[in-house]
Amino acid sequence: MSDILKDAMTPSQVVDLLRERGIIITERSLRERARAIGAYRKLGRTVILLPEHIDAVFAEPEKARLKRRVAKREYPKVHAEAPPRRPEPKPTYLPVIMRNETSTPKKAKSE
Repeated sequence: MSDILKDAMTPSQVVDLLRERGIIITERSLRERARAIGAYRKLGRTVILLPEHIDAVFAEPEKARLKRRVAKREYPKVHAEAPPRRPEPKPTYLPVIMRNETSTPKKAKSE
C-alpha cells in the first residue's frame, strides 16, 4: 500500500489526535494555516495532510524566529529622555462670508 494512504490524515483527524494530547485547535484554523503556507494536498474537496505537512504547520515561521533574535539583542539608548514638545498653535478662526453665486440681480425687461 502507498505511504500516502498509510500516513494521510484529514484535518479533523489531526485535530482529534491533538485534542487527545491536550492541544486545542480548531479544524478551521488548521486548514487556514496549512493553506497559507501551502502544506497540504487536495483531492477533490478533501484536504489531506501528510506528516511533513503537519510538521510544517507547527514549525515556527522564519520571520518570528528573526524577530525573537533581534529582540534579545540590547541596543544603546540614544536619548535618555524625549525632547520637550512644542505646544500646538491654537487655530485662528476667520469670519466666513457666504456668497451665493447663482443669485444675481435680474435686469428689468424693456418692452
